[in-house]
Amino acid sequence: MRMKLRILLLVIGILAGCSIAFAQAAATIEKTEISGISEDKLSAGLRADIQALQGKAYDEKVAAQLAERIQSELPEFVATTTTSPGTQAGNLRLVFVVAHNINAKYLVESIKLEDENHNELVKPKISDELLADIQKMVGHPVDDTEADMIRDRLATELKNKHVRRSVAKGEMPDHVRIVYQAPSENSIGGTFNAAGYHSRQKFSGTVSGTYTRLGYMGVRVDASNDADKLIERFAGYKYGAWIEHKRLRLEGKYSSYRAQWSNDTLYADAHSAAGSPTLYRLRDTIEPTLKVTITPKVHATFGYLNSLLQMQSPVLHFETVRTVTGNLDYSFSTSSSKTHQFSGSYDIHVAGDVLGGAQSYTRHRFDQSYSFSPNSKDHPSFKEILDQSRLDFSISLGRITGSAPMFERFSLGNSQTLTGWSKYEIAPLGADRMAYASMAFRHKYAEVHYNAGALWDEAQPIVLRNSIGVKPKLGSIFHAPGPIRIVLDIVSPTIGFPLTHSNAHPIISIGGGN
Repeated sequence: MRMKLRILLLVIGILAGCSIAFAQAAATIEKTEISGISEDKLSAGLRADIQALQGKAYDEKVAAQLAERIQSELPEFVATTTTSPGTQAGNLRLVFVVAHNINAKYLVESIKLEDENHNELVKPKISDELLADIQKMVGHPVDDTEADMIRDRLATELKNKHVRRSVAKGEMPDHVRIVYQAPSENSIGGTFNAAGYHSRQKFSGTVSGTYTRLGYMGVRVDASNDADKLIERFAGYKYGAWIEHKRLRLEGKYSSYRAQWSNDTLYADAHSAAGSPTLYRLRDTIEPTLKVTITPKVHATFGYLNSLLQMQSPVLHFETVRTVTGNLDYSFSTSSSKTHQFSGSYDIHVAGDVLGGAQSYTRHRFDQSYSFSPNSKDHPSFKEILDQSRLDFSISLGRITGSAPMFERFSLGNSQTLTGWSKYEIAPLGADRMAYASMAFRHKYAEVHYNAGALWDEAQPIVLRNSIGVKPKLGSIFHAPGPIRIVLDIVSPTIGFPLTHSNAHPIISIGGGN
């Protein structure tokens, strides 16, 4: 009886095996496909071998071998196989899925946590265990699954469901930086910037208020009274709103300023030749812009300016200036320690022609700067940043063709340029040509800078002016504690001396800038 039972089980096993083998043999490859890349990226021989599978029985081992051959020809990609039912029973479609494999080439150089303004979170409120797991990724290939898990854990511990992850190029070849951004759901801020004093131009400053939503959109309001940036002192308001998505930032601004002119400018305007730029009382401007992030260090901005000017002469009237604008800016450093830093921009404004408006001109401006910090460190402390020495070089060139309004004309001689001069002495009506260079040495206890520049109109002689400026850092000199030291260093006066003036008088300035 037992013998008969064993024979019966053996027969059943043989029949089952034959059925499985028959079923497998019946699975015929109806069609082969390659997904994720163009077939032209593969060699002709490999494409032929893949096509040759059509009409043959599916063999998982053979399919895997072909996937490995795809990866050997395209080492930056990963190839896997998947099947789906064919159009007829017993048939199947074999698909080779090819995807870019960042892990095969790039290693994690560093990991950074930042807020919606791209400021680094120095002491984030996360557990030591999570911080250790974050650091473990450094030096290893990028693992998207692990990186996403870290993002989810950060969202939990920071109690911020909007944490997002991005990847940026690293300083070293074949390395990347992983950036986790934790934007606040609602952020309100305020600043008092560009604040300064100039002994000839008096006080300037801008008070700003901002509201940001998730780092994607926001609004800003500025109230300014500034005699530093332009030839005129302008006072008024600017309103702006922006929205950002990935590499694009769309922004709209409206500003309304009242112009106040110095006595030197009023005198020069009264004695100017026909065709010279005329003065205005009010300047209202609408300015939409689109900023494109080409790389994290390179940006292109395109815009349109529509300015309504209330002119003072010969009688009160209004003129419109319509301008298209373009700007390309960049910055980079040669190492993670930022010993050598380069930055620059090119700006162009074109008005008139098909745009219409009262004035037609083209304005070019080129700026380039270089900084050398010999003792720079990869991750300096706050004290080390304050104590660093630095050598800065900068150059600016400008040219205007046509008849530009006063707010577009070039000027030198403020708290930042030709610090020993007053802009009203150099060119009270501005100029359509500009060349400027500066060299500065910044030390823990003082700054010393040398400036040279010229302003002129077309067909006029070029007069080169020079100045030297000295700024003692009072906070460092008196060894004041941290916050007080910063404040004292900021409000320390810069004393500028013109070097080519027959009746030289020093000019004192404090703060200022953009």
